Amino acid sequence: HENEKLNPHFLTMKNIRESIPVLLAIAFQANQIHGFTSFNINPGLVLRPVSIKESRDVLSLASSPQSDGEKSEVPVAATENVNPVQASSQSDGEKSEVSVASTEKVNSVQPSPQSDGERSEVSAAVSDKVNSIQDDLKARYAIVQKSRDEGASFKQIIANVLAGEYDMNAVKVEVLEMIKSAPCVMFTWENSPSCKKAVEAFDLVGANVKIIRLDDPWDKGNPMRAELGKLVGRTSVPFVFIGGEYVGGYDGGTSDVAPGMVNLAFKGTLSTQLKEAGAL
Repeated sequence: HENEKLNPHFLTMKNIRESIPVLLAIAFQANQIHGFTSFNINPGLVLRPVSIKESRDVLSLASSPQSDGEKSEVPVAATENVNPVQASSQSDGEKSEVSVASTEKVNSVQPSPQSDGERSEVSAAVSDKVNSIQDDLKARYAIVQKSRDEGASFKQIIANVLAGEYDMNAVKVEVLEMIKSAPCVMFTWENSPSCKKAVEAFDLVGANVKIIRLDDPWDKGNPMRAELGKLVGRTSVPFVFIGGEYVGGYDGGTSDVAPGMVNLAFKGTLSTQLKEAGAL
């Protein structure tokens, strides 16, 4: 906590509540990547898949030298295979051979100690990484506070946190141009169930729809989604525009004019709007 009068390790309910959007944003991005064991947060809060081997390599480099207790476990483990009964009945020559063999095995197991220079490099790299993550989280937290001051909804705050810092005016202009680039434009996520249903519905009626993915790549799509949310008052995908006008998502929207595709279809106006716009 920045307030020096408070314990820096003490979290008030206010702290926790304001941190939720940041934590949910991190969890959300992690959920978009499948089939990997661990994730590495870079300064842009884009989660990069890290292989098991890479994780082990990093841990191996960052590990401190073995303590005396840890070292003592190695020779014990190396000599466990020697039968105590056999060892007592062995001659001095045989015992000597076993001792030499055990020593060689222990030496082959123990890693060579890192030099001061190598430890210094690893320490510096870890410190830089930690600092970059801390700086990024501070920036994300500042976005939460600014969004709250502007009266943004909870979901809009999460969208803003995911978007991070970007040129708002440039992205807004780009989004407006995309909306007008075709009679029917739909902003989607590939793995979203609602987006899949919307695509199937348009295919069923034979509509000509321009699909713009907000998840390929995420670092470009997230700012676009944040601006779309500000523009229409809703952050859920898909964003469907017919004739340059927002009509809602698949099964939900923001008003009677933009209630979503399903409601428009039941009203019998979806096909009419698509035809008038030239998308059908």
